[in-house]
Amino acid sequence: MKLVLAIIEPEDVESVQVAVEEAGGSAISVSEIKYLPGQRTEYYRGAEYTATRSRLKIEIVVINDFCVGDVIEAIGRAMTGLDRSMSNENDVLVLDVSDSVRLHPRETSARVDRRLQGRRS
Repeated sequence: MKLVLAIIEPEDVESVQVAVEEAGGSAISVSEIKYLPGQRTEYYRGAEYTATRSRLKIEIVVINDFCVGDVIEAIGRAMTGLDRSMSNENDVLVLDVSDSVRLHPRETSARVDRRLQGRRS
C-alpha cells in the first residue's frame, strides 16, 4: 500500500480527482494549504509582506503498488496549463504505508484483509 502526496492548484481538483479514481486511487483526501515558494517578499502600499499562495494538497491511498505509476501520470495529465510542466513546484511524493487502522470498529489492515478473504472463499 502506498500514499501519494501532491500539491495542486485549486482549479485542478475536480479533474485530478476523476483521473486518479480512474487510475486506481482508492481514497482521496484534499486539504487547503498555504504555499510559500521560497523567501519571496513583496511590497504593497509601502508595507512588506511574505507572499503566500493558496494550494490544495491531495493525499491518495493506492492499495495496489503497481498502480502508483498510473496514478502519478493521471495527476500530471489532469493538471491544466502548459507552463506547469516547466515548474519545479509540482513534485509528487510516494510513501510506504506499513499499516492502517479503521477506528470504528477498531481493526488493523491485517484483520480487515483476513475478513475480506473469508468472504471470497
